[in-house]
Amino acid sequence: MIVDRLVAVDAGPFGEVRALDVFDGTFTGLFKAPQDARVVGSVEAGGKVLVLTGHEARDRHWNTDRQGPDDTIRAWDLSTGEPVGEPLTVAHGRLTTVATVRADGRTLLVSGGWDDTVRVWDLLTGMQLTDAYTGHDQPIREVAVTTLDTRPVVAARASDGTLRTWHLTEHRHGGDAVDGPGREIASLTTVTVRGRRVVATGRYDGTVALWDLARPRTAQPLPGHADAVLAGGMATATVDGRALLLTAGRDGLVRIAGLETRQTFGAPLDCRDTEPTALATVVADGRTLVLVGTRTGTVRIWDLAAQQETGPTLATGDNRGVRAVGANLVDGRPTLVTGYADRTVRIWDLADRASLGRPLHGHTRAVERVATALVDGTPVAVTTAGYDPHPRVWDLTTGLERGEPLYGHRRRIADPAVTTLDDRTIAVTGGDDATVRAWDLRTRTRIGQALRFPYRVHSVTPRRRRRTVGRLRRRTGPAATGRSLGSAQLVHEAAEIKWLKTENAELRRANEILKAASACFAAELGRPLDP
Repeated sequence: MIVDRLVAVDAGPFGEVRALDVFDGTFTGLFKAPQDARVVGSVEAGGKVLVLTGHEARDRHWNTDRQGPDDTIRAWDLSTGEPVGEPLTVAHGRLTTVATVRADGRTLLVSGGWDDTVRVWDLLTGMQLTDAYTGHDQPIREVAVTTLDTRPVVAARASDGTLRTWHLTEHRHGGDAVDGPGREIASLTTVTVRGRRVVATGRYDGTVALWDLARPRTAQPLPGHADAVLAGGMATATVDGRALLLTAGRDGLVRIAGLETRQTFGAPLDCRDTEPTALATVVADGRTLVLVGTRTGTVRIWDLAAQQETGPTLATGDNRGVRAVGANLVDGRPTLVTGYADRTVRIWDLADRASLGRPLHGHTRAVERVATALVDGTPVAVTTAGYDPHPRVWDLTTGLERGEPLYGHRRRIADPAVTTLDDRTIAVTGGDDATVRAWDLRTRTRIGQALRFPYRVHSVTPRRRRRTVGRLRRRTGPAATGRSLGSAQLVHEAAEIKWLKTENAELRRANEILKAASACFAAELGRPLDP
């Protein structure tokens, strides 16, 4: 049926499996798998190309029931559509991911699922090899197999972000755990500690830590939160020569820690009655001020050294809450920039708590992040709005937008970062299109080519030596993290292949739409006019 052709294989809702010729767009029916089955992979074994189907026991509501019915993996000959070997009863409750590898002259299948284990099978005989690999305490999201020091290695990532590895031929149990700085990160920034640039991370589990990029396996914990750290809820400041890290959490507190001592600096700033949503710092009149946007639509302003609120809160008048906050000096006066769910940006005089001009319009989604900078001596703000993929630059002196938006991203974008490079002020953004892009803010032109990743990029922060540190998530499937940490690179290769497959699938869908539209137009053109 399929001979010397490049095809993509998928399964319909009732188990029908088809092959799409990627060059001419024609479909070929292959075989009928059990209802709800999904194509989970393909592999060459015994001189045949085998299509693997699974997910027969899938839960339409994605309940993580470890006691659910066992799933089944079946192998099918791509050329004949006939089943090969015996079905593999995968004792996972629900199968989530598979990978294949050639080892010791056999084609092996590695599977992971809801029961927190990784299992290895002989694909042709259907026999499980040794006991399941254990160590994870959360469902397995992804598995990959590669070679390390000439030996095959299995890597598995669980839903809590932990990565474990096993040497396939040694059948080690428990695995080597890699819990690097990419695990379920909500916010990150780079800071300087004793002359070294390190990464500070806040996680969804409330923990805060410092990571030396030269030794990324070793974390230095900082005071954390009882609930998740807010996305974008990190800021740095200096008080009396001491470098401080501020973090805002869903527990309603803004915690302050000394970066050198890694100890709490004073009492937390208590915002539990108004719920913090955004965080920034600014130096005004010799004082370091902490700006806390809240869910009640106000901005609370604290003197960091005295740890007291300064004057009344700034009431912005939007009861849906402040989504983003930033600050800069305009003509020597501290100026506040806020973003809102109504897609507007507003500018405020911090001393008078007064609005400067009308709301700024342009974004098509809720404004989620604000970064400020000086461009040729002019204070500006760079704002991003999630699924509106075009950052905008605002002149804080005139209250007007500086030229056109920064075009380039095609999907949702995350935190903007502003830095200097060769005496130029540049903005850096990452996005769900798996790219990191940079713009010269003076000319509003892109700098170089986009950096491309096999992951969604959810935040970036500049680092010296022209490097950028980013928080990454898989482009497809549940949230995952990208790391350049030893054996974590094993997952990178598999993820890149998945990313390419996803892009190929999108192109196929677009091709089908175009073909259908072409046929429709052709039919309309050939239809005689009504009398």
